[in-house]
Amino acid sequence: MPGGQTNCAVAAIDAEAIITPNPQNPEAAVTPITLIGPVRLQILARERAYMRVVVDGEIEFDGRVLAGSVYAFAAQELIEIVTGSGSALQLTYNEQDIGVLGTYGEAVNFVITIDGVQTPTPTITFTPTETPTVEVTPTPNP
Repeated sequence: MPGGQTNCAVAAIDAEAIITPNPQNPEAAVTPITLIGPVRLQILARERAYMRVVVDGEIEFDGRVLAGSVYAFAAQELIEIVTGSGSALQLTYNEQDIGVLGTYGEAVNFVITIDGVQTPTPTITFTPTETPTVEVTPTPNP
């Protein structure tokens, strides 16, 4: 809630937790959101894109973000972000700007834990392929 504190372990996003800057007066001060928890995250939507945020295993946001809006979350363990366009989201983790998640149109899965920022690496699933057997045909020696 703007200007207030969130006393629960997870700051659920609601209409009051979204701060929209005033385009007529960009210099106007925006009241920051006070988040409580060891993992604090603010997401600035730079453009309209799909975003899903999972906070400590619970889906807190799943939908399209509005350009110019700030979405705030707090967790005890981890926050996972999935987006369809990495350039659309700029992150601030524990009051430190970590920049945008990727490039335009890049699907990104990003995890922030109590230990820091992690980017999940897709694992390669090995499928066994049978190796064809080669039969050697004997040839006479000259």
